[in-house]
Amino acid sequence: MELFKRIVHPTDFSSASDAALELALTLTNEYDGELILLHVLDDPHLSEEEDRCTAAKKQAMARLEELQRRCDGVRCRFAVEVGPAAQTIVWYAWTENADLIVMGTHGATGLKHTYIGSVAEKVIRRARCPVLVIRPSSPNEPPPERPEFGYTYPEWFM
Repeated sequence: MELFKRIVHPTDFSSASDAALELALTLTNEYDGELILLHVLDDPHLSEEEDRCTAAKKQAMARLEELQRRCDGVRCRFAVEVGPAAQTIVWYAWTENADLIVMGTHGATGLKHTYIGSVAEKVIRRARCPVLVIRPSSPNEPPPERPEFGYTYPEWFM
């Protein structure tokens, strides 16, 4: 079966992206596919300032080259694009005929999530291919609690 032959991994070079990269590498290797590392420069002022844009692209490409060294034994290339992150990721995956997007999320909640929104959530809503989102776990993170409805019956009732 020809699943996941071309995987796009958007990265912002964070620990969340690193966790997603590990899984993207595993899947690419498992399916003998190609991995595309993508960094999006999400700064509206870059399109107005050519020198600054060129410098930012060079810096991003250097960091992507470092990540590419971790792709030992996997066909891997990288790209830098400029634009709104979520829309650019969706557009890039579509233009590359990606079979899968593997990306990290920071797990923002509350007001920060409501105000800024999640790039991963926007990609999930708009992508034309499956999206696998990885949230890095913390060793100090408590286990999930068993969900309960609003009322807990007394033990004698059970």
